[in-house]
Amino acid sequence: MTELSKFEGDSSVSTRKGGKKFGCFDLSFTVKWRGVVGVAADSTEDEDEVKGEIVVKEFCSTNDEDEYDFAVSAKDGKSESKALLKSRVEKSVEAILLPKLRQFCEELKEM
Repeated sequence: MTELSKFEGDSSVSTRKGGKKFGCFDLSFTVKWRGVVGVAADSTEDEDEVKGEIVVKEFCSTNDEDEYDFAVSAKDGKSESKALLKSRVEKSVEAILLPKLRQFCEELKEM
């Protein structure tokens, strides 16, 4: 991931009776990514750079993790490279991005 290119929405922390805090948020954001597909050692072709975006359309306090709405796109490369890296990025979202979203939720509760 190379850049957080867009971030929109609202978030707040409220305190209920008894001091229990809870976070409310409704956010959307776009993260740019970049990847390189190498070629075989005996090939004369150069590496193929692919760029793309992960668009998180809805990251909301009322949704469960499996309801987060995101889309991965790929551009600027050969079609085979784009398909390969798009697939890998889609699989990586769960391993890399979801823990960061969980962290945001926990930190918002601690404010």
